[in-house]
Amino acid sequence: MLLVGCLRQGLAVAADLGLDLGWLTDAAWAYVSDSVWEPLIPATGQGPAYHLATAADALVELLSTLACRQHENRERTADRLAALAATGLLPADLHEMAIYYLAKAQRDLGRTEASRDGMQLVADGNGRLASAARRGLAHLARLAGDFPTTLATAQNLGWEGRHQRVLGDLWWLQGEPARAAAAYLAGRLEAEQHGKAGEAAHNQALLALAVAFIDPDQADDELDLAEQLLANLVCEDEASQSLRPPRARSWGRIGRTPVVRVRGGGSGRVSMAGMVCFRRGDRSRLIYSFRVHRGRKGEPKGFTWQDYRGLIVRAHNQLKGPIVLVWDNLRTHLMPQMKDFIAANEDWLTVFHFPSYAPDLNPQEGIWSLVKRAIGNLAAANLDHLATAVKRSLKQTQYRPHLIDGCLIGTGLTLTS
Repeated sequence: MLLVGCLRQGLAVAADLGLDLGWLTDAAWAYVSDSVWEPLIPATGQGPAYHLATAADALVELLSTLACRQHENRERTADRLAALAATGLLPADLHEMAIYYLAKAQRDLGRTEASRDGMQLVADGNGRLASAARRGLAHLARLAGDFPTTLATAQNLGWEGRHQRVLGDLWWLQGEPARAAAAYLAGRLEAEQHGKAGEAAHNQALLALAVAFIDPDQADDELDLAEQLLANLVCEDEASQSLRPPRARSWGRIGRTPVVRVRGGGSGRVSMAGMVCFRRGDRSRLIYSFRVHRGRKGEPKGFTWQDYRGLIVRAHNQLKGPIVLVWDNLRTHLMPQMKDFIAANEDWLTVFHFPSYAPDLNPQEGIWSLVKRAIGNLAAANLDHLATAVKRSLKQTQYRPHLIDGCLIGTGLTLTS
C-alpha cells in the first residue's frame, strides 16, 4: 500500500508539472513484479479515456489497464494497450511492458501473428521481460504445432525462462514421458539451486505425474515430495470488536487529555475469523471472514463449526494445494462434527493445535493488532460503520504481503522451524 500511495502522489505531481518519470519507472516495475494490482486513480481524475499528454499520464493508463485486465474483456484490454503504445509517450523499458502485455492479450484473443510479433520485439530488446517473451514465443509455437521451433526456442530460454519445465512439457506432448521426467527433475534441481521454491514445487508435481507412467513404484515417493513442496502453512484465529474502540495515541493540546466520545452501549459487535497463509516461494496471503452480531434474540454470538468449515474450504480452493492448518483449542474447533470433517479430508488437510495460552506463537494475532491499530479511537456511528472500517483494514492488509510476513517474524518462527 505504501508503494501504491507513492505511485499515486508521484504520478500526480509528475503529470501536473510535466516532470520526467525518474524513480517512478522502478516503482512501476515493482508494482507489476509484485502483482499488487491495487487500482491507481488516474492523475487527471477523468478515467481511462482521458487525453494522454505526458509520460506520467501514459504510465497511469498502463498500470490501470494492467490492474483491471482480469476484470474486463480482453478485447478492451488490447485496445487500451494498443492505443497507449501508439502514443510513444512511455520511455523504452515501459513501452516494452505495454508491448509484452498487449502480446499476451492478443494471444488470448487468438491473434497469433500479432502476438508473435510483439513477443519477438520484446525478446529482441533483451530487457526485463525478454526471458518471459521468449517463453511466450515457445508457447505460441507449441500452440501452432511447430515442434522444431518450440524445441529450439525452449533450449535457449535459460533458467530464468524456466527452460527445463518448458522442455518437459514439450516431451510430454510428444509422448516421451521418460524425457519429460528427466527435464522436470533437472528443472527442480535448477530451481532449488537458485532459490526458486515455487518453481521447484511445480517441477516436482509434474515429475511425479511423468514418473507414474514409467515407474509406478516410485510415483508414491515423488508425490509425497511434491505434496511437501506444495503444502501451505495456514494459521487461524478469531477476534471481535465492539463499538467501544481500542485506545490509540493521538494529538492534543498541552495539558488537555484528548477525549473521544463513542457509542459504547449495546451488545452488538463485529466478529472476525482470519487465516494467514504461507508457502515457500509464494507471496503470503490473508483469508478472512467476518459477521456483524446485533444482539438480537436467537442470533448466534460467534462462528459455528460450519463457518470454520466453509473458511477452510475457501482457503483450499484459493491456495490450490494441501493445507497444514494450525489453530488453537477453541471448543468449536474440537467439536465432533469438525473432527469428522478433518478426517474426511485428510488427503489435503492436516491439523495441529497451538499450545494452550500461547497467542504469541500465532501470526494471525499480529493481523488483529494491525486491525485494532487502524480503528483506534474510531467513533463509529453504528455497527455498519464499524464493520466497514474493519473490512477496509483487512482488505488493505491483503495487499501488503510484507506485513503478513512481519507477523510471522514477530512470532520468532520461520517456515523451516
